[in-house]
Amino acid sequence: MNAALSWLESLLVLAGLLSPLMLPMLYFLLYRPKRRDGLASPIDSLDARAARPSFFQRWHCGLKVACLLATCFLFISPRGLAVCLADVAIALLATALSRPSWRRVLARLAAMSGFLTMLLLMLPFSGAVQAGEPTYSLAFLPDSLPLRLSGLGAATLIILKATAVALLMEPMLSTATLADTLHGFRQLGVPASLTQMLLLCHRYIFVFQHEAARMWRGMRLRGFVAGANAASLFAIGNFLGMLFVRSFERTQRVYEAMLCRGFTGEMPRAAAPPMTARDALKALFWLALAVSPLVTEMYFADFMRFLGE
Repeated sequence: MNAALSWLESLLVLAGLLSPLMLPMLYFLLYRPKRRDGLASPIDSLDARAARPSFFQRWHCGLKVACLLATCFLFISPRGLAVCLADVAIALLATALSRPSWRRVLARLAAMSGFLTMLLLMLPFSGAVQAGEPTYSLAFLPDSLPLRLSGLGAATLIILKATAVALLMEPMLSTATLADTLHGFRQLGVPASLTQMLLLCHRYIFVFQHEAARMWRGMRLRGFVAGANAASLFAIGNFLGMLFVRSFERTQRVYEAMLCRGFTGEMPRAAAPPMTARDALKALFWLALAVSPLVTEMYFADFMRFLGE
């Protein structure tokens, strides 16, 4: 069954399919990034809000990471639209309880918007049309590319699941220092070498950005103006090469300084606080909240099937 849509209806459908692109526009309007010496504004540190008291900040890091990772897997398992909407609501509640930087939350969602828009533009118009499935022909597309509601529903489910998981990254990563969070991953069996590399990358990415800003400022003071020409590309190539060389030299000095201070392959850290009964109760409460939409969907389906019989 195929229904032809008018131009107005087709444009409204197109606006809905392009709706994820509103996230970058909203981010730009609310948090327009400031320019700094021709480079982007400083990167937000994950530790900036780690000391703010919240439900997740007072939770044992290892148990918090384990529960939130389990929640991510729970959120990508359901198939019903109502359950996915409930998962997004729970993720929004968790994000609000973590007292986050909403600028960073919106920036994370805006970074996903291109992929989400591609799903909305491809899935409804791809795949075979099932027998008896209602389809809609848009005014500016040929009849051979009808819009399928099943494809639109699949894209919507993927978008809701991705949004819920992305929102959970804020309470997982920003409610404790990165060292404590990585120690929580270490307790789950993540290799120590990987956690140490992530910790060093997070620490020195700010140093490298400062070095890049200093070099760029020197280029601007010497009269460099970026443009779409070969001279600008040559100068930017030299800039990137010098940044790589200086970064390599700094990395070598940092490693030698670590060896002089007794580094043996394991980062020193203070003893982690022990797990308490309160942490276990938080884990039980959170897991019960996370699994409740999925359990409700299962039992509600069985109940409706029982009524139908």
